[in-house]
Amino acid sequence: MDAQRPRDLPQNAPLHVALRVDASALIGTGHLVRCLTLAAALRSRGARCTFVCRHAPPALVERVHAAGHGLLLLPGGADVAFVPGADEPPHAAWLGQPWARDAADTAAALAPGGWDWLVVDHYALDRRWEEAVAPLAQRLLVIDDLADRPHACDLLLDQNLQRDMDHRYDGLLPTTCARLLGPAYALLRPEFAAARASRAASPPAPRRLFVFFGGADPNDMTSRALDALDNVEDIELDVVIGSLHPKRAQLLARCAAHPGWSCAVDVHDMAARMARAAVGVGAGGTTTWERCAVGLPSVVVSVAHNQVEIAAACAAAGVQLDLGWGPALSTSALRGAVVGLLHSAADQRRLGAAAAATCDGLGADRVAAALCGPRALQLRPASMEDAATLFSWANDPAARAASVHSAPVPWEGHLAWLQARVDSPQHAIFILEHEGAPAGVVRFADEGARWRLSYSLAPEARGRGLGRALVQRGLLAIAGKGPTAVLAEVKADNIASLLTFRRLGWAESPPDSSAGLHQFTTARPPRPEPPCPSPSLAAPSAPRSRPTSSPS
Repeated sequence: MDAQRPRDLPQNAPLHVALRVDASALIGTGHLVRCLTLAAALRSRGARCTFVCRHAPPALVERVHAAGHGLLLLPGGADVAFVPGADEPPHAAWLGQPWARDAADTAAALAPGGWDWLVVDHYALDRRWEEAVAPLAQRLLVIDDLADRPHACDLLLDQNLQRDMDHRYDGLLPTTCARLLGPAYALLRPEFAAARASRAASPPAPRRLFVFFGGADPNDMTSRALDALDNVEDIELDVVIGSLHPKRAQLLARCAAHPGWSCAVDVHDMAARMARAAVGVGAGGTTTWERCAVGLPSVVVSVAHNQVEIAAACAAAGVQLDLGWGPALSTSALRGAVVGLLHSAADQRRLGAAAAATCDGLGADRVAAALCGPRALQLRPASMEDAATLFSWANDPAARAASVHSAPVPWEGHLAWLQARVDSPQHAIFILEHEGAPAGVVRFADEGARWRLSYSLAPEARGRGLGRALVQRGLLAIAGKGPTAVLAEVKADNIASLLTFRRLGWAESPPDSSAGLHQFTTARPPRPEPPCPSPSLAAPSAPRSRPTSSPS
């Protein structure tokens, strides 16, 4: 068997984070791109991230893999027969499936659970979906921009600048939910913060324009901008589009044939391109904060309804010029605004300074710190140094009563038992530590066709809901190793353990007449998470019951 010995496992298991997000021509690419940015910041702190997507273009799938993250694709695409009901969120059609089916598919993909965080960045999902998947993870982060539906989460991130920002989610969140609000938490790659320094040190070309209307640009605002600027003399255009653009081939050919114009697809040097431009032209969304971080004075239009309020608030704060709803904008109005800003060095300085003051580009690291934070729980392999602790737990009266074999355990027998298992690749034993103190043990024995799991908690750690955390983290520790099935047997009067496995969603068989043991089975995770640096990193705070949402 190719199982890794417990003693070879890292002493501090890395944080495991799942991110549920989609990208498509309808949804755009911004949600997945900003989640990639968050995943990179988490990985720099030793976390391991897995994306869960139903819709994702090949270019972004490649970026997920290239970054070393896991990717789970949910079965099936959009259901053409799906019609959202009247009680669905305004963007429910973006999911392409009923929310309950998506929740079930997500739960199957992330089974058996044990994730430290589940991050959800999807306008089509609300409190019902979040409550359905709550057992999968210790904590849930929702990334939102709209404040148009209720949530059941532990942490909410809205990186935008809006009127009455501190109160726009009142009544939509649990009373215990923490909030990260404003551009200080904008999820931007580190190069945007670096680009503002390079822009200050090396002033941009005075007639160079950076043009970008989002990764999808379904309204083809890019062509509208090129029409507006076609006859403006002595300008350079750096045009960026995504692989999903509906007129990709035409735009590439048009820019190639025009002196001083260039067009690139799915670039990885967006910050450097912004830093070299005198003026930016584009849409709202995440790119707003990218331009701000670089200090790029910009002319902006809204191409999605959720961008309208943000663009107006930014214009009111002197951050950018807002021309309103893009699809209704005339080419002459766009041309006039862009040329006017190109000709006014004073306006460029004013807008650039206000933009840079609004967002410093360090938000991703702040959000990652909030997720990784001080950790109260960690799982480590057991050793012979734990013999005395395990011996006292094993002979605790409540533990003996719950055990299948209830006779007291002798010290010599206990030492021999532990030594044989610590040295055996057919066994895995882990200690859960809570705030630095041993709190429980989970044991696995390889029986060929399955792992047999048993666990127990320290007397002082009972009644805190730690059993679920112990079992979930144990399953992640044996991910990809040994048999694919896991069995646990529980006495009928062991109510706490019965509830633990039922709440985790394990399959349950009724007790037989002879032993009277309830049997619970599940599948161990099929593979380890992708490799990544693993500095010392502990687990999030102890699990608590999911808070109840306040009335919406």
